[in-house]
Amino acid sequence: HLHSLSAPQLVHRREERHELGGYFISNGNERAIRLLIVPRRNHVTGIVRPSFRNRGPLFTPYATVIRCANSDQCSLTVGLHLLSSGSARLRITISKNEFFLPVVLVLRALRECSDREVYE
Repeated sequence: HLHSLSAPQLVHRREERHELGGYFISNGNERAIRLLIVPRRNHVTGIVRPSFRNRGPLFTPYATVIRCANSDQCSLTVGLHLLSSGSARLRITISKNEFFLPVVLVLRALRECSDREVYE
């Protein structure tokens, strides 16, 4: 029923404009599984997964994930993990290797600022 729709009509029905994959809806379960396998582009997803605690001593089960996509369809998945100390780690994956960067370090690398500005 979506095959003949134009790109703006797909967006109006909450479909991705450039998404080539498909899924079947059966009580909404397949859509949830699909979003875990390949998240929507440029859409933040909050996740509670107990296995996140295995990533380090301060990691909690809470994270947000976003799959950033360019107009040329290049994509990168970025995660933000909450730590029990109150800080957070930014997770990026490069060549199937995960790297966890302190968020404060990333903020200070992007803009020259004081500790007070980062805190506020």
